[in-house]
Amino acid sequence: NNFSDDDLTPVYRQSVNDKSYSVAGASLSALAKKDEKEGMKIAKQFETEKSLDMLLTVTQIYSAHGSDENHPFFVNLSQKMRGWDNVSFATTYTEFLKKCSDDTINAGIKILEKIARTEDNRWVRYFGQKGIKDLAQMYSDREQKIADQISMLKAKQSNSPELKTLEQQLVQTQNQKQKLTTLYNSVMTPN
Repeated sequence: NNFSDDDLTPVYRQSVNDKSYSVAGASLSALAKKDEKEGMKIAKQFETEKSLDMLLTVTQIYSAHGSDENHPFFVNLSQKMRGWDNVSFATTYTEFLKKCSDDTINAGIKILEKIARTEDNRWVRYFGQKGIKDLAQMYSDREQKIADQISMLKAKQSNSPELKTLEQQLVQTQNQKQKLTTLYNSVMTPN
């Protein structure tokens, strides 16, 4: 390879407008890795694209760099997903949700639940189930981390104002984990 990424950035910028969705998508992905802000800005322009491959490229960029404000894109796209397309959608969407607020996650689990319950193919359903399980695990890990912080703080100073905040976060995290665990168990139980 005789070129550095810096040398190729102008090529990536030009190629996102290529007629080939494959070239445009690869260029957009490469550009987003090089310049997150510019990649996000250009990805937004492709949100209404008709090409599913291009839309899935946007999901990958949003899952790596997005936030709650990108959630409506995923909600709209979920209505277009069918069959095996839901495998990559559910996987990427789960990674996106891990970066989001509890409110966005609570809205998002409905989409994963739909995949987990209604897809005809059991392997496609598996990825909806796995998404719910991965989010529950994320909250379990968070719960452990907060509990450890509380223990360390109590050992140092039992009347720290930070302690009350952490205890509130712990309860909220435990509630989210329980909600997701219950949902996961229900989608794993055959009707």
